[in-house]
Amino acid sequence: AAEVVVRRESSLAVWSVGGIIDVSDIDGWFSASLQQLRTAVAAAVGAPAAVTPGGLYERALFLEQRGSATMFVPAPASAEPPEGIDATTLPKSEFAVLTHKGGHDGIDRSYAALGIYVNEHLISGQGPIREHYIGSTLAEPTALTAPEICWPIFSTTAAVD
Repeated sequence: AAEVVVRRESSLAVWSVGGIIDVSDIDGWFSASLQQLRTAVAAAVGAPAAVTPGGLYERALFLEQRGSATMFVPAPASAEPPEGIDATTLPKSEFAVLTHKGGHDGIDRSYAALGIYVNEHLISGQGPIREHYIGSTLAEPTALTAPEICWPIFSTTAAVD
């Protein structure tokens, strides 16, 4: 079985694109959103050559087949986002993290395994599930090698700032 680790993520300034989508449209939305963010970052002055995009998915998207989805990339430090791109900050959070080997194939099984682990060992948080698309590049944003699934949990340790 894949290993689950508990990890605290710092707050993160991001550029994002989001909306309410049907789960049946997720693949097309995913590609279009990544392309829109890729184009925005590529045009930003001083933008990094490599960024790791991520996604935020409301659980209703999977439970009710429709819900909120947001694609994000770390915000370039010195640029204003272009029209159609939101600038926001993801709050610091604690997650149970499972790395899914491969692209999207079989990721539903990894989600199920992580959900079971969280329910048996931790206290699930209410926020959206977060994914980090490790292995994707600006040139090939949908080439995922090891997406991380980050399930929000209630803090298991005292808060330290």
